Amino acid sequence: MIKVDTSCCSRFHIFDQASQLEKKGLLNNIIHCHPNSHLKRFEIDLKKSINNPFLGYLNYLGRYLPNYIDNKLQKYITHKTDLFIKKTLIKKNNKPDIFIGLSSFITKTLEYCNQNNIMSVVDHGSLHPEYEKNIIINECDRISIDHKEFIAPEWQIQRMNLEFKNAKNIIVLSDIAKQSMINLGVAEKKINVLNCGVDNNFFKSKKTKKFDNFTISYCGSLSPRKGVHNLIESFKLANISGSQLLIIGAKSRSKDYNDYLKKISTSNTLFYGSLPQSDLSNVLSKCHLFILPSLADGFGLVVLQAISAGLPVIVSSNVGAADVIRQFGGGDIFQYNDINDLTEKIINFYKIKKNLNNNFDLNHVINNSTWDNYGNRLYNFLEKI
Repeated sequence: MIKVDTSCCSRFHIFDQASQLEKKGLLNNIIHCHPNSHLKRFEIDLKKSINNPFLGYLNYLGRYLPNYIDNKLQKYITHKTDLFIKKTLIKKNNKPDIFIGLSSFITKTLEYCNQNNIMSVVDHGSLHPEYEKNIIINECDRISIDHKEFIAPEWQIQRMNLEFKNAKNIIVLSDIAKQSMINLGVAEKKINVLNCGVDNNFFKSKKTKKFDNFTISYCGSLSPRKGVHNLIESFKLANISGSQLLIIGAKSRSKDYNDYLKKISTSNTLFYGSLPQSDLSNVLSKCHLFILPSLADGFGLVVLQAISAGLPVIVSSNVGAADVIRQFGGGDIFQYNDINDLTEKIINFYKIKKNLNNNFDLNHVINNSTWDNYGNRLYNFLEKI
């Protein structure tokens, strides 16, 4: 049986990945920067956990600091996490056959793996960073917002490009992510698509009264990349009587972008603030439709969370979760950054309500999008390499 180490600084989906590796009997170690208490619900043997929670604490602290300070802090955390992971691999007697690491945190670790016959895999959760950077700059210019708050720093992009070059294999979460990598010179034979799953313990349809007003919801960061401003404009153009737009997510770090969103919003656009996952499912279940209008999104796990909470969805063509909708249904897809196309999809749904392009079996989506499904795909991938 092959032995696999997986690693991250911030969690993203790596704990779910480690849980699936544990179920398959493949997990050797999980190397991370969280307290071990975070692993309890994932049913991971804590003897396989090697952690540096101090770096995780610094990473969490950064979100409350000014952007220019956080950038310097993130550079430090990234470098130290990379060294921590590499030193862990060097010290451990039970070396893995395969090492998986979240992108940007494993530049030096990959060098060690390649020199010591450990199969290296970069797990990259977004579209190619240079593709995202160009999209964000163009959109910020269009709406007259400073893009510096929203793009990845050059040092981070350089690290990821080096990792893409040196890794033997790359995991991405969607076809659009894979295509963005190919378009920017990453060898196609390295790239493997593994769509995410959803935790049905947290997210499930609740028998609860819907909001009286027809309610469209969004959940995520408030940023130009997420296309929140385009959603507000489309909602206004749709002009549906007795409707409201519910925006769930913490304020942007950019005061200019927050002010811009307020400027273009109407009285029936409600900014709900951030919610813990334990409460999110309850709120989503009260809504009628979920929209993720991102200009660039490697997957968009919240799409599966919304579907699991009983909501049909509309997503942009640059949202990775569009893969799931194309394959299993559950919603509709509009051309990214096309406000008129999104507006038309919103109006069509409101008129139909029970159907989106005759492709609307939410249970079919949920049954095929569990973390166990992801684990099976991951197992098959690891067996092949």
